Amino acid sequence: MDYESDATTTNNHVLSGLIRKRQEIAADLDQVQSRLRQLILDIDAVDATIRLFQPDIDLDVVKVRPTPRRHEAHRGDTSRLILSLLREAGEALSHREITQRVMTARGLNLADRALCQTMRDRVGASLRGMRGRGRVAGGEGTGPGVRWGLADIITDAHG
Repeated sequence: MDYESDATTTNNHVLSGLIRKRQEIAADLDQVQSRLRQLILDIDAVDATIRLFQPDIDLDVVKVRPTPRRHEAHRGDTSRLILSLLREAGEALSHREITQRVMTARGLNLADRALCQTMRDRVGASLRGMRGRGRVAGGEGTGPGVRWGLADIITDAHG
């Protein structure tokens, strides 16, 4: 029964891979828990130091800054990345192609539809802003088929 032994071998191989993955995740969890413990100790130490300077302070009213979302970028990051991607491509790209390349470069999930829409909007805003500053130019037409490129390349190709 070759089929049964092949299935058993495959199952054993899959099972050992899953066990290894579980071990990796458990190790990551241990590291995160250790980091959490250290952060709690750090905040307690800062709180104690603050109370040395102002013993009656109510630290519960001190607002915690939210952690930036993973897909958040600093001002100008998206524009710089788009310009870099257009230079690398050496040709005009569609809005969709640019968005996909930006997301890939930033390690974002292309299967997340809401995130894709957010990034399309951001890329579109960056492209329009850069077009207004003469950095990029849109090709002929309108809509998702419009090709965008570096202004000097588009101008040279059409001029």
